[in-house]
Amino acid sequence: MFKEEFLLRLRRCELFLGRVLKDRFRSDIPLEVEFVNVGSRDLRPEDARSEEFRPLHEGERWGGPWENAWLRASVVIPEGWEHEDLVFALNLSGECLIYDDRLRPWYAVTGCSVFNETYQKDLFFPQEWMRREGRRLEFFAECTGSSLFGVNLTTDPHRTDKGIGGDFEATAKLMRLGILNRDAWLLYYDYEVLYQLCRCQPEGSYRRRQLLTALNAAADAYGDDPANAAAARRVLAPELKRPAVSSALQVFTVGHAHLDVAWLWTVHEGARKAVRTFASQLEMIRRYPGYVFGASQPQLYEFVRQRSPELFERVKQAVADGSWELQGGMWVEADCNIISGESMVRQFLHGQGFYLKHFGRRTDQLWLPDVFGYSAALPQIIRLSGCTCFLTQKLSWSQYNKFPHHSFIWKGIDGSSVLTHFPPEDTYSSEADPKRRTHGQDNYAQADVAPIFASLIGLGDGGGGPAEGHLERELRVRNLEGCPKSHFGSARDFFRKLESYRDRLPIWDGELYLEMHRGTLTNQARTKRNNRLLEQALVQLEWIAACLPPDRYPRTELERLWRVLLLNQFHDIIPGSSIEETYRVTEREHGEALRACAELTQALARELCREEAGALTLINTLPSAWQGLMRLPESCRGQRYTDASGATVPLLKEPDGSCRALVSIPAQGSLTLHEQTGAAEEAVPEAESPGACGASVACGGACARAQREALAEEFPGLLWMANERVAYGLSPDTARLLCLRDFETGQTLRFKQGGNDLLLYVDRPNNYEGWDIDQWYRSEGKPRRPHAVEVGELLETEAGCLLPVTAHIGASTIRQKLVLPSNAKRLDFETEVDWHEQRRVLRVEFPVSLPNPRGCYEIQYGHVERPLHNNTSWDMAKFEVPCQRYIDLSERGYGLALLNDCKYGSKLRRDALELTLLRSALYPDYRHEEGLHRFTYSLLPHSGTPTDNTLVSDAADGLNRAPVVLPGAACLSEHPAPYRLLPGSTVKLEVLKRAELSEKCVLRLVESCGCESECVLLGPLNAPGLETANLLEDIRPEQPEAYAVEPESPSPSAFGEADSETLAARHSIRVFRLRPFQILTLIEGEESV
Repeated sequence: MFKEEFLLRLRRCELFLGRVLKDRFRSDIPLEVEFVNVGSRDLRPEDARSEEFRPLHEGERWGGPWENAWLRASVVIPEGWEHEDLVFALNLSGECLIYDDRLRPWYAVTGCSVFNETYQKDLFFPQEWMRREGRRLEFFAECTGSSLFGVNLTTDPHRTDKGIGGDFEATAKLMRLGILNRDAWLLYYDYEVLYQLCRCQPEGSYRRRQLLTALNAAADAYGDDPANAAAARRVLAPELKRPAVSSALQVFTVGHAHLDVAWLWTVHEGARKAVRTFASQLEMIRRYPGYVFGASQPQLYEFVRQRSPELFERVKQAVADGSWELQGGMWVEADCNIISGESMVRQFLHGQGFYLKHFGRRTDQLWLPDVFGYSAALPQIIRLSGCTCFLTQKLSWSQYNKFPHHSFIWKGIDGSSVLTHFPPEDTYSSEADPKRRTHGQDNYAQADVAPIFASLIGLGDGGGGPAEGHLERELRVRNLEGCPKSHFGSARDFFRKLESYRDRLPIWDGELYLEMHRGTLTNQARTKRNNRLLEQALVQLEWIAACLPPDRYPRTELERLWRVLLLNQFHDIIPGSSIEETYRVTEREHGEALRACAELTQALARELCREEAGALTLINTLPSAWQGLMRLPESCRGQRYTDASGATVPLLKEPDGSCRALVSIPAQGSLTLHEQTGAAEEAVPEAESPGACGASVACGGACARAQREALAEEFPGLLWMANERVAYGLSPDTARLLCLRDFETGQTLRFKQGGNDLLLYVDRPNNYEGWDIDQWYRSEGKPRRPHAVEVGELLETEAGCLLPVTAHIGASTIRQKLVLPSNAKRLDFETEVDWHEQRRVLRVEFPVSLPNPRGCYEIQYGHVERPLHNNTSWDMAKFEVPCQRYIDLSERGYGLALLNDCKYGSKLRRDALELTLLRSALYPDYRHEEGLHRFTYSLLPHSGTPTDNTLVSDAADGLNRAPVVLPGAACLSEHPAPYRLLPGSTVKLEVLKRAELSEKCVLRLVESCGCESECVLLGPLNAPGLETANLLEDIRPEQPEAYAVEPESPSPSAFGEADSETLAARHSIRVFRLRPFQILTLIEGEESV
């Protein structure tokens, strides 16, 4: 066969497929349909039935974008059709959920997808419950004015009408009852499978010619008469019976519906999608024996439980029967770059807890097929959460480098490891077709050592899961020459089989970095800030509540508040890749949760105090001392305070009347101040006058005159913010940082081009505008710098110094306060940006030379080092990387850290520290960053490195969580908590709470520096014993990594300067030795120590 003839015949086969699809009905009649458009109202079916309905005919519009409608459909079966193979065809443009006669969700159909115009799921078969008197069939349905992937969005920056939110014409395209030509319907899948298999064969191969000949012969047999479909199937039957070769790989076909809780739709719509998906999959399970469907995200199950309790009970029965699999241990498929370490823990605690409560079992797998990168902290958290394996495919999206493994052992920063699989079909929405299967078999990197892989079939993102087409194709390819062998199975069964090959698998050590979607580290800055605030507020509230008797613990409210946080950490919400309406809801939910936390914290904290007029109590819930300038509430303005020794507390008063007090509060301790008798507002000292030699030198406290004169002489003309520990030299015109002098070490750092360099870049990625930053943002034109900079008056008291600065950049305005307390080296840049940019990204840089080939980035409960060079394509691809609260550039014994209170996109170079502050993509949320933003980043010079001591992480603690402020109250104890650690260790007591299922205290200890470390834990005398637990609060779990050593004879350094005998008289004492980066959870036992 000539090549030209081959291509012509192949084209004939493609066209023939379309003809067969149209011939699936032998005859059809229209339905009688009535509908009611209820707008945005979300009605229950029993309430919708009482609405006023009107007729609807094919071709008529029934709604617009995101509008809801209900319809009643009926039809009388014509005479002679009673024994025919009948089928309904329903295409209403949008998504539609059909209810049975008892108003229970039964099955969903979908008219189209805005991403795939050929996708349709519009057929369903009559059910017995549809029958009425005579030959009449009836059903009731709920419709939504959106496709499987939302509505049609625009990225036109000049659109100002409501079309920015999306357009959609919901039209009744097809409403019919027909006689199904079952042979034609089945012929379509026979033909499609062999046609795709033919296209997958090597050009010129004999198998390709064989298949093409059979396909053309079947088309000849069909002719122009659908009645010949059975004859055409007989022509193809011999080709479908050719078995797979004996060396073919084994495929576990896992039914799956990756359902985004929110993305191009709201969370509310995501809940409705869950009901549609779950109902449809129960019908697929009924129709296809042996088929196993799996769904992750307990939040989706909770949506279904709330919206349709009966459907939830049917799911529970399917789980018990083994036809439905619980996948993924997290509450939602959460982002793994942005959320904190404790948020990761709570994702599992709530997710696994839900499964255990409602299904009597947990899952042993973490299921995150579409998350935008995976922290190196995850393996330990996975293992300590009852899971042993992990699945994703997202790294197949990487731009520059192909990840070398599909089945491997993933090791985290503490050495924990999990069995990991990347489905080699490179999708979580496989069609179960020869194209994907043959690609998976040829692409599978571990085919030589582990001849099995998983295939996730079903439509994802918008939900739905496998339709008939997926399952029909699976039945044809499972033992077909040219394809791998396959069978329906669960992910659990797959991983159990893969475990048998564990010793042969390669090891990947460290993070799984996605070379894509880097912009999601910065998008939706307000949402990210509120997420950070709520993470801190919840841990603080738990700590305060745990200090009180168990009956005062607000368990129900804490569960509700945590779930608000966890839901909004979904991987298309917190990264900033959803539509505008999603963020309106998220902002409201975050705000309500933060207010509830604040009110509860205040109320419970006052129970730790006594009322006392004129007193002011500050409670520090951090695992490290809090030092700095504490903002006083308005009711305390104008007052002077003294501490327990009678010393006056230094204050810094701002021009707007607000006031800050210089304080130092012990780790997880309290400080009570008292109003100074007779003190008046004018007692607050004003700023000092400019220093000698014409240089303005502001030095909090007793900064030596010699130091002032030396600085002014060495760096003439600079504006100085200084205290006895450090001095920062600024440009008096722009307030850019030019140098710093560390008085404690004698180190001087100079900043080329000036530190705090704010740069506005063009940001136009090739694809996925709301997700990506491409590396050429640096070279696309020159970046803009601030203009019309106004440097305000330098304020200085013995409490510290403050310098206000206003600047304009692009169409936006930046207002900053540079704040330096007298008792710390940390210089804060308190920032407010009125942002009005489009397709721009704002970064801040601190160019400084600290030679080191690697830089340090904080991640969840630990840190990682990344190269600062571009030696390889793997290094170059990391031009924007995630961090938690700090990045650090250090040389031998000295370093500079850049801290933040809500930023995640960062980059360290050999000569600079960089943080991404804001960006303004136009899709999928056109207005997503418009308006006011507040955040703080800080510069911290320090001795040592983050691997040597906790100086940097302690400063990050203080920046991110302020003390609880209680006017009119005096704390009853300097250390109100039942448990605390002695200072001096690299181990931190990060969490103190009550157990989820009991009144016992739970403690979470974390080694934060990456070195083995001892810590001394003080508890109440006659306290209950402490048992080791996993993150799910199971006492004495099986995992050995959950344990810590309790040395028989602790090292003297463990107690620091404390007297162990004195401590023993007041406290119970336990000493633990933790491995590097170990997370240790302890829970009170029954017996006293």
